[in-house]
Order: sequence, then structure tokens, then C-alpha cells
Amino acid sequence: MLPVVEAEEAPITLEMTLADILARMAAMGNNYLASKKVDSLAITDLANRKFWVIPGAEGPSCVLEECGSEVENLIALKIDLA
Repeated sequence: MLPVVEAEEAPITLEMTLADILARMAAMGNNYLASKKVDSLAITDLANRKFWVIPGAEGPSCVLEECGSEVENLIALKIDLA
């Protein structure tokens, strides 16, 4: 079960789970929507989901140290919410 999160709480830390961070991002999005800083939400209805998938194309890119090649699409990331 995901905790109820207030967006103004302490910063994200290494001890937080990905589900905790996702809940924090959803709370921040709700605050931004209420204050009309954004028009729509990307993270919604977490309480009724078992997992959240971040497609590889929507994740960060990186550069391989060995050869300097940029990796644009990493694998998808599945975050269990249950």
C-alpha cells in the first residue's frame, strides 16, 4: 500500500523506494495541477495500480564510459506498488 505523501516533505533520499518516489511525484503533480502550473498529470491513480512501468524511451539516457557512445533508450523499468 502506498503512503499518503505531501509534496512539501523532505527531499528524496537514497533510503526511499521507487514506489515512495513515484507517490511523491504524483503528489507534486497534483499540487502543480491545482495551482495551474501544469495542464495534465502523467502519474495518476497509484492507489488502484499494482505496478507502474516507465518505458525505456521515457527514461534517462547515459554515455558508456568505455567507448563514449550514448545510450538513448534503456530497458523499461517496472515499479511494484503492492
